[in-house]
Amino acid sequence: MVDDVTINRLRENEIYPGLDNLIHDVKCKFGINEKLDVYIVDDTSSGPNMYLKSKFGLNKDPNTLNISLNISRGMFKTINMIEKTDEMKSLIAHEVSHLKNEDVYVSNNFIPIYAALAILFATVVAFLSTCNPILISITLIIIAIWGIRNYNWKQRKMEKRADTDAVIEMGNPNALQTALKKIYIAKKDNPNNQRFAALYSVYDFVVGSSHPSTTERINNIEMWKPPR
Repeated sequence: MVDDVTINRLRENEIYPGLDNLIHDVKCKFGINEKLDVYIVDDTSSGPNMYLKSKFGLNKDPNTLNISLNISRGMFKTINMIEKTDEMKSLIAHEVSHLKNEDVYVSNNFIPIYAALAILFATVVAFLSTCNPILISITLIIIAIWGIRNYNWKQRKMEKRADTDAVIEMGNPNALQTALKKIYIAKKDNPNNQRFAALYSVYDFVVGSSHPSTTERINNIEMWKPPR
């Protein structure tokens, strides 16, 4: 039992022994001392997941992070936390790297900036075209695509950096690679992903994905060399 990690939303008789200590160890590796709230949630429609989420409002306790770590129940089925501790630690280290680099705050700041730019350019076009609805619509579509592509490009860079940080701090690239492959297989077999595969492909082609492919991430990890 540790004081800087709390596990929330456990169902009756649902236990994950040692999870708080595991997360505490990873936090210490990254030098994060603030209290972290962890929520056990149901899988997203795409399958097992682990992600950070901003809390609503301002936290009055300076010793508690304003961001929570959400771990889906399917993640514990995909990654055996007891037998494959290094794999789970590597995945958590990836998320803690996002915490360390304040990636959630950076991502949230991009949205209002792009929205302001869209309004600005649409206003200029409306003025120059004497409010031509077709030109305004085309402008908004172009700006939206440009904004989302840039946002996703930034997200992909963050994901690769988080993978690298996880490997550096944990010192076990094989664990993270194996965990990523297991998650990929679990999501690939998910009926929702199979049903909307074509739609996802079109979306990726138009605006790009917010996450690198599993192959990209594994190749990125392979480029890391342990210090001699």
